[in-house]
Amino acid sequence: MRTRTFVVATLAALSALAMASCLATEKSYGAGEIVGRYNGFELTAEMPEGVSAADVTRAAEAVFEEYRYVVLSVEAGDGKGTVLARPPANNDWPKVKVTATPFEGHARVMVEKQPFGDESLCREIFGRLVAKLGL
Repeated sequence: MRTRTFVVATLAALSALAMASCLATEKSYGAGEIVGRYNGFELTAEMPEGVSAADVTRAAEAVFEEYRYVVLSVEAGDGKGTVLARPPANNDWPKVKVTATPFEGHARVMVEKQPFGDESLCREIFGRLVAKLGL
């Protein structure tokens, strides 16, 4: 009985912790009009009107070059773009991916670190991306 209570309490605590980590945290970028939401795995944001996915893709490449990351792939087409990169000292991971998709006249951006999320890294890269775009 005592073991069962411990197991149930442990599972309840882990579930609560997992749910809390999924709550999105928000931060403003640029002139305050861009809101980046980090949900525990990835940062998402909607860029201002007129900023295209191609603009974001070019800026992401520039940010990764500035950080001396190794760009593993760049995919662009159909108005979408994805840049996948890794830090220079590592072999295959961690990887950071920036994805931009068109959405109602502007780009929706997602920044994620794989295999595990990293809020500070995603926010740092997104902040530099916003600066590269001059926003």
